[in-house]
Amino acid sequence: MEGCPKETLLKAFFKITEAILELDAKGNIKAWHHVKKRAFPPLRESDQKEIGAIFPSEWEKQIKFFLSKSFTSQKVQRFSLVGPSEDQAFEITLVPGKNSCLLLLRDISEFSSAEKELRASKNFLENIFNALRDGISILDREFNIVKVNYWMRQRYEHVLPLEGKKCYQVYQQRDFVCPWCPSAKTLTTGLPAEEIVPYVTEKGLTGWIELSTFPLRNEKGELIGVIEHCKDVTQRIQVEKERKLLAQAVEHATEAIIITDRRGRIIYLNPAFERITGYQSREVLNQTPNFLRDGDKASYREIWSTLSRGKPWQGKVEVRHQKGHKIHVELSIAPVRNEEGKISNYVAVLHDITERVELETQLRRSQKLEAVGRLAGGIAHDFNNILTAVIGYTELLLKRVKDDPAERYAKNILSSLQRAAALTQKLLTFSKHRPQKQKLFDLQEVLKELYPMMRRLIEERIRLDLLLPEEELPLLADPTDIEQIIINLVLNASEAIAQKGHIVISLSREAPPFASSSPEEYVKIKVVDDGKGIPKEHLELIFGPFFTTKETGSGLGLFVVYNTVKHLKGHIKVSSEPRSGATFEVFLPLSNGVPERESVSQSVKVSESKWEDLVVLVVEDEPLVRNFLREVLCQSGARVLEAQNGEEALSILASYPQKIDLLLTDVMLPALDGPSLGKEARKIRPEIKIIFISGYPKDKELPHLPDISFLAKPFTAHELLKTIERVTGYGSC
Repeated sequence: MEGCPKETLLKAFFKITEAILELDAKGNIKAWHHVKKRAFPPLRESDQKEIGAIFPSEWEKQIKFFLSKSFTSQKVQRFSLVGPSEDQAFEITLVPGKNSCLLLLRDISEFSSAEKELRASKNFLENIFNALRDGISILDREFNIVKVNYWMRQRYEHVLPLEGKKCYQVYQQRDFVCPWCPSAKTLTTGLPAEEIVPYVTEKGLTGWIELSTFPLRNEKGELIGVIEHCKDVTQRIQVEKERKLLAQAVEHATEAIIITDRRGRIIYLNPAFERITGYQSREVLNQTPNFLRDGDKASYREIWSTLSRGKPWQGKVEVRHQKGHKIHVELSIAPVRNEEGKISNYVAVLHDITERVELETQLRRSQKLEAVGRLAGGIAHDFNNILTAVIGYTELLLKRVKDDPAERYAKNILSSLQRAAALTQKLLTFSKHRPQKQKLFDLQEVLKELYPMMRRLIEERIRLDLLLPEEELPLLADPTDIEQIIINLVLNASEAIAQKGHIVISLSREAPPFASSSPEEYVKIKVVDDGKGIPKEHLELIFGPFFTTKETGSGLGLFVVYNTVKHLKGHIKVSSEPRSGATFEVFLPLSNGVPERESVSQSVKVSESKWEDLVVLVVEDEPLVRNFLREVLCQSGARVLEAQNGEEALSILASYPQKIDLLLTDVMLPALDGPSLGKEARKIRPEIKIIFISGYPKDKELPHLPDISFLAKPFTAHELLKTIERVTGYGSC
């Protein structure tokens, strides 16, 4: 304000000042100037010249305090005072000089009222600013944080204070402006912008903020900064991710998932439903799931009764596939409630357990078969002990009988006993305990002997024909294996015939079509039926274990056939057409030898040799069998030592003073069994030979020892002596 006269300045100064006083250091008034009378009367020459004479005592203390401070610091002091009435306010300014101080008293009552209103308005806006549940951040044009609200301070309390720092440093932990920054767009365009941006929490986790930016302008309309509105959407995005993940999981679930409305109409089903049930979504949407019912009305009544009470239901049910066949499922249904707690939907999950149910059924059947097999094996074991003694004594009887009728009767008895022995072999085959007895035989003869049994196994409505060539077909195998193949194929064929039908079994020399061998090297067993046939999709599955299409089938018959044929180094072929029957062809390698034909007279040939120097220890817990063995050995001249069990045998082995050439022991013995006895016997007498006998063989694994042999019950005296001769090298039968 250069060039302005001093008088003009003073006049202007006095217009805005209520009073001016000059005070000394003690607070005495040296001079004054009173502009106008308001709260305080004007001073006169006769008035006291202390500030206490014109100001209240509260003012006096404040004025003297700031007066002393002003003289000491030589700085201007400014402060406000209230009164005398509550609606009045004054501003006092102390300007220090060298020896005195000017006191400027100014009435600011009007300004104070306006300031209060302004402060109240500011506080109100500040409260709103901090009360917002979203974040507000004000930036200048250089991305410096100017002001933030309470939400921002709480969210970023680990990097407080925020004001004065770059937003990208504290919010994003970066050294440069974020490439997605909407504030940068707003500062460039002057327009609002929006973006969902990540942020890093104190724990180093990533959250998400919906960031909206607005231009901040001054009173001239110039862009001076940005107002950022921050809304944490981490939970929303997480929920959306979880929802998408859940939707993907439902879409890719192996279980069928159905969602219905409260009336049971289908509003959603996943792809697994189409795969499991065969129904397409377009076929069943807006329908109730009644089309899945398989006639078990009681189960579905229970389901809806439970759901009507607002409770979930779970259990096993049978449903009907779109193609008509039955499916076993584990079903879980639960009500879905809305925000009011009322049922709005139902969700059902179907887990296909058809394969598991079928496997469990097959397992139960196989367990029953195994139990029956164990029973059959046990019966065969006991029966073989009886047959061994009866056959043996019949042989000894034939040796002594000379007259024709008695000899003929004895031979008939022996022939019947041999058929009984064959029956026990079939029982052992069924129980999987039959020992393999390979021999050279004519395949035709086996089929001829087997035909009566097959005829009894199948119903009379089915015709069974056997077509055999005139030539011999020698096989080196266990005849029971062949019987097992034929019986399984015939039974399988008979079960495929619903009404009257025809089964034909034929034999011929023919090599497999894929083999380079000549027809003379193979025999083909062909079984043809005119039943319902085998579906094309099942042809590659029928030889697998437990595969069956029958309600009561075990799924083991053709599996056994296949493995038996492979064991015999053969091949099997199947062909079929629906409703045109099936043809099974089994190709087995032939032998070049001559089939054995053993007559009854040959089988009862008993050794005439004398084995006076052969000592045999017989260990058998069945007295009838033990007596028979003793009788045969004694008639052959051998010296026989007897024991009922393993403990007695060990005692004899340890105490007998002379040599013992042979240990003839049953496999199944009480306490110490035959194999264990054999091992202990070799420890006591290393040179002893061992023959194991049993009507239930291979239940115990035989020891791997030299000079041992095995003889299955029932056996003839001739077979016993031949085996002893082979093992010990004594005599000749």
